[in-house]
Amino acid sequence: MKTTIKDIARIAEVAPSTVSRAINGRAGVSKTVSRKILKICEKLNYKPNNTARNLVLGETGNIGFMMNRTHSPIFSDLFYSEVLSGIELECEKNDYNLLFSTFKQNKKENKQNTKGNQYKLPKIVADNKVDGIILAGYGLDNQILNGLSDSKFPAVLIDNGFQSTGIDLIQVDNLKGGMIATNYLIDKGHRNIAYIGGSMTNISFRDRFRGFQIALSENNIKDKHNLIKVNDLSWGFDAMKELLKESSFTALFACNDLTALNAISVMRGQGIEPGSDIEIIGFDDIITAANFNPPLTTIKVKKEDMGRIAARKLFERLNNNTEEYKGMTTLVPVELVKRGTA
Repeated sequence: MKTTIKDIARIAEVAPSTVSRAINGRAGVSKTVSRKILKICEKLNYKPNNTARNLVLGETGNIGFMMNRTHSPIFSDLFYSEVLSGIELECEKNDYNLLFSTFKQNKKENKQNTKGNQYKLPKIVADNKVDGIILAGYGLDNQILNGLSDSKFPAVLIDNGFQSTGIDLIQVDNLKGGMIATNYLIDKGHRNIAYIGGSMTNISFRDRFRGFQIALSENNIKDKHNLIKVNDLSWGFDAMKELLKESSFTALFACNDLTALNAISVMRGQGIEPGSDIEIIGFDDIITAANFNPPLTTIKVKKEDMGRIAARKLFERLNNNTEEYKGMTTLVPVELVKRGTA
């Protein structure tokens, strides 16, 4: 039987006219009563008008997802596009829209905090376009992150090392992943293991390198300076050329899959075969890793899960509706995926 306004009124213990005003966004109903009515509507699968719902509760019904513009276009980014997919699934589940934006700095982003200092907020936050925001990746403006923290605006960070008591952080267990990758190569008998890493300003790459160093130390293997190439901005191309020219090694741990695949391209250009001449392991398990020839051995990051966890944390924050919210760090586990290159 179809649910009616009278059914909702009976359960909420209010008059049908009160239910009507609440679900149509009219004045005369407190927020507490409106929330109670709307929750009953949701439970009974009675769909009030979203615009009215948002007017009643002072909400937009939108969640923002922001990244540094260096990651654009997002849909061609093999890592963050999967993260975004997870966020989108949770937003759909919670009946929220997802708005995507990159960082833009303009006068509208400036706000005054309670101490009279200037901080910046993303435009979609400053313009009240979203109820909460998820930010992802390195290279985020710390002034903006501080602004979100100081303003107590509901926010979650993905894959970023910014620390704040009021912002949840969703981070890959990069340290453990680096140790797993290195120990796997050591267990296969390798002692001369090269490493190619990206920018050391990126906390993910720093932790993966630390995991590499810890695993070598625990196995009484000295890390050799000539086998380590960090701060490589060519994603493996230049670093691999230097390694093959300067060093002798039997295995390579690359800080991510893109670096590993580019290193393989350089190897093949010199007649060296991955998996047989030099064993290689990457990190992330992007979609092209499994389809490569040979398929890339790697450390799998559950990217869609990261997005789902971030969105759930944000919805928890919105439902708690408290300024004294204490953010926490969630480490997303990783796992070894054995394929053809090691």
